[in-house]
Amino acid sequence: AAVKLEVHQNVQAVPYDFSEFSPPTHGAKTQTQRDLILRVVQTSFAFSEFRPGGKARADGAIEALVEAFEVVTLPLGHVLLHQAGKPEDNEVFYIVEAGIIDFQKDGVTVGQAQVTDWFGEQALLHHQASKLTVAVGKSLDARGQLMKGTTLLRLSQKVFRGVLHHFSQKALEEKRELLAKVDFLKDVLNGDAELVDRMASTMVREEFKTDETFDVPEATTFLMVESGEMSMSQIGHASKA
Repeated sequence: AAVKLEVHQNVQAVPYDFSEFSPPTHGAKTQTQRDLILRVVQTSFAFSEFRPGGKARADGAIEALVEAFEVVTLPLGHVLLHQAGKPEDNEVFYIVEAGIIDFQKDGVTVGQAQVTDWFGEQALLHHQASKLTVAVGKSLDARGQLMKGTTLLRLSQKVFRGVLHHFSQKALEEKRELLAKVDFLKDVLNGDAELVDRMASTMVREEFKTDETFDVPEATTFLMVESGEMSMSQIGHASKA
């Protein structure tokens, strides 16, 4: 589950140059780690643009997100964020794989993040000073012994925004290429790059399973099949074969 952190009203959005950005890879993940990341991507509002219909929904985007997460194990008492710290220090999103994270205010623990919880969604979007101290808390293993640390999956704001930018551009290019294959649109678009981009920006990528059916508003929706096949059983009703 998501854990909400209190933040100051002041927020900062640092501009980054992603012209030379390439999505990083941080080693192979276990199946458990992959499942944790995928669950968060499908649930957290911060990753909505990577889900079906999102502007960064392009081939390879989800796998790149999984690879971009780092796995770190931090010792008991390690402080991730200080209360009233610098806004630029708060720029990392975390998923708890093992152990416990304590949230403290004025030295008093006011909440915790446990296994499968995540926190720091706002930190992916902008910098903002935390009103809480965030630190590795005490946790016990399956044998009831004190764990030496907490294992986290983390993703920095810069990497997140870079992956978002990279695959938003990739998705836009995929739509441009698809439009170029539609014969009757060639005369309409007439090589107008601005018009192509405007049309591409309104396109939504939808994904369907074999034999899934869906209704199509005949007068308002134009469909282009990017991959696979689609059959029409009646006007306004289609299925993916």
